[in-house]
Amino acid sequence: MSLPVAMIIGVDQVRRQFAESAPDAPARPEVARPPRARRARAASARALIRLAQAITPPEPACR
Repeated sequence: MSLPVAMIIGVDQVRRQFAESAPDAPARPEVARPPRARRARAASARALIRLAQAITPPEPACR
């Protein structure tokens, strides 16, 4: 993403955040999110660790 586009998006998001935290802003109830699948996250983390270990270059024999 180019820097000017990122700046425009960033400024817009900051304005929205400040508008939501204004004293006269309407309050939104907190939405209860469903519990995340812990098994899926753990399995994907293990897979990423194994992948990282597989593509890591070997250590040199002598330093």
